[in-house]
Amino acid sequence: MNTRAILSGAMHCLAPLVLLASGLAAQNGDGEYGCPIKLEDDPFPPMRIEATVVGFTDSGYARADLPVPGPIPMGIHGTDIDSVLVKCAGGCSPVFYGVPVNGRWTVTSNGGNPGTFIRPDATTAAPLDNYMRVLYLPPSDLAPGQSRICEVKAFLTDNECGVTDPEQAWSIIRVTIDRFVNGRYQVVASMGASFNPQFDPKPCEGESGDCDLLMSLQIPPPPSVVPQAPPGILVGELRSLNCVPSDTDRLLGECGTPPGTSPVIHNPFAKDLCDSFKYSWRVVPMPGDTGSGYFIGPFSRSPLFGALTPGQVTVEVYVSTLDGEVATGQVSFMIYEPKCKQLSFNSSDTVVQDAGGTPYAAPHWKDGNDNGLATDVNVGDRNFPVAFRKGQQLKLRDIEITVPIPPMPGDGLLGTTTGANETYSAWSLSYTPGTSGGAASTNQLSTSGNAYTVCRYFAPYRIDWALGPVGSTTTVVFGRTENKLYVTLAGPGDQHAGRRHTTYEVACKNNDGLSDVATCRTNIWSQFSGRNLPRVSPDGFNNTVPEPTPGSSAITYWGAGAGTPQTADGMLNAGHGTCVAWSVFLMRCFDLQGIPSKRYEVRLPGNPLNGMFFVNSWTAPGAAPFLASHFLATPPTGGVVDVVGIGGQGNNDPVAHFVNHFIIESAGSIYDPSYGAGPFPGWPGGAQKTWENAGLYGLSANVLSTTPNLTLNKAGVDLQYTP
Repeated sequence: MNTRAILSGAMHCLAPLVLLASGLAAQNGDGEYGCPIKLEDDPFPPMRIEATVVGFTDSGYARADLPVPGPIPMGIHGTDIDSVLVKCAGGCSPVFYGVPVNGRWTVTSNGGNPGTFIRPDATTAAPLDNYMRVLYLPPSDLAPGQSRICEVKAFLTDNECGVTDPEQAWSIIRVTIDRFVNGRYQVVASMGASFNPQFDPKPCEGESGDCDLLMSLQIPPPPSVVPQAPPGILVGELRSLNCVPSDTDRLLGECGTPPGTSPVIHNPFAKDLCDSFKYSWRVVPMPGDTGSGYFIGPFSRSPLFGALTPGQVTVEVYVSTLDGEVATGQVSFMIYEPKCKQLSFNSSDTVVQDAGGTPYAAPHWKDGNDNGLATDVNVGDRNFPVAFRKGQQLKLRDIEITVPIPPMPGDGLLGTTTGANETYSAWSLSYTPGTSGGAASTNQLSTSGNAYTVCRYFAPYRIDWALGPVGSTTTVVFGRTENKLYVTLAGPGDQHAGRRHTTYEVACKNNDGLSDVATCRTNIWSQFSGRNLPRVSPDGFNNTVPEPTPGSSAITYWGAGAGTPQTADGMLNAGHGTCVAWSVFLMRCFDLQGIPSKRYEVRLPGNPLNGMFFVNSWTAPGAAPFLASHFLATPPTGGVVDVVGIGGQGNNDPVAHFVNHFIIESAGSIYDPSYGAGPFPGWPGGAQKTWENAGLYGLSANVLSTTPNLTLNKAGVDLQYTP
């Protein structure tokens, strides 16, 4: 562009004349004329552009093992300083001024979806901010094993106070997206070619005729800047801040004939000079501010701000112009802390509540009163136990967090575990407004980490959750979920889903990190042999499980008399059980760890209709045989005394006469869970003898007989064992 003028006025020709350095042109009123001058625009030096892949550390971007391609922060850094040439007495004097540059982005690919920019106007043709920072979201529709190259172009043009400058520059960023056969992504962004226009300065061209010069630089008013912030930002997020600076200076001139000449020509001339700005952002501590964060690109007009801690935060932008003017502006905004709302595991096994039999179904972790915890009572909180099997990948089904504002597109959740293998990634957060502040949820989750080949017992299984751009290394932890979690050794084909809570607890509690079946069997049995085995408390609803017997939390053997439950589920529901219930309970604990076992019913040989055997200890006068009715009376009669003998589970003096009894055989040994007795090795034969000699007092083929027929236990096998 060229604007030529012959200027007149009371001024000597001065060379060089650098107006912006002094603020005003040198002026002289001595009345000398005849100095040829010229005023023209001159694009010197040329525009320069530098596009950068700022990454999450402002130094580049390369990420691997991503569940989805994450957003990539990118930035434009552009400069364009033009000048006005003043020719006076054959000399050229440049007057420098900065011209604002504006940017936009385009993206293409070598085939398929090229991706998009999170900032919705980043690819429009309208001028955008100088030093513009954006988050670019690469495509995620690649098939496993597929790659794609996307070419991002950052364009700069300048806009010289309404007069278009034809200069343009651009820079290229190449983004390579690889999706591996396991479904994970690798994303690498690298700088490509840049185009910066070249310029050879135009020669100074003379003008003929009489002339004189009157020029001055008017600087009205001082610059101003108004920073702009989002309505809010979530802990862990990157969001763009912006500012609107303003500073217009004016170059004044007059062109025409010198005084006294005819005809008189007087043409005032004014040119607006749009000064460019330098930017500097910082966090300003203010009373009452509790939030904190950091800038990526603090010297940009629109830097990215990373939120670290919740609360109000105040930032300040400082701008300076080419001619030394400065301005500052401040703005405050809120950083909000997300809270975990609910979490569901994706497991094929469902643990069941001991008392009541309620399945502990999803969601397994739930905060009912929005305080970020799931340990409260009677407010809807849920803290359910979860079970997986060896060889199964621990997986999540869905997660929901409470947030007062929509998350940024491209935000994701990262869950890291303590003392465990897994790392969880969640993406594609969907926002739903609500009275409690709204919720962001997703069922797009993946797990990193090998499946377990050993038993695991997590009390609790802890996941610390962080929010931030997918693939970022600067995510910020905001909440935690904790669940009781069991990994059992049962094979995938075993039908053990639906076991009660305490069954999982007993099977896994002492076996964390073990895979040896024999050791697991021993550790499970150690909880039975102590005869003080409680139900798990609290339950999944954070309620304290009541004691079966006042003063004792132990599950009892025959603790409820005739109403004692006969099933394992009934026993765990009530806290009391018969030998039938205790035998099934032990077998289920073994089953969860893949430990083979078999249940046997024990009766008198031939299974007589009124046959019964008696458990130690008793005393009776005289010698056997005894009259059985004396032992069955309450209290016993005929001098018979029921002496406290073999104690049962939670009960030191259980019922001592039975029609039948149930025991468990495993690995050639007898286990009697009702009494915590065993193991008795040597099945078949020796195990039965040892078990009977340790606990059997005597037996009667017909307890209704009026003839004494209760004989004492013999050294051999007296009873019949039926699978």
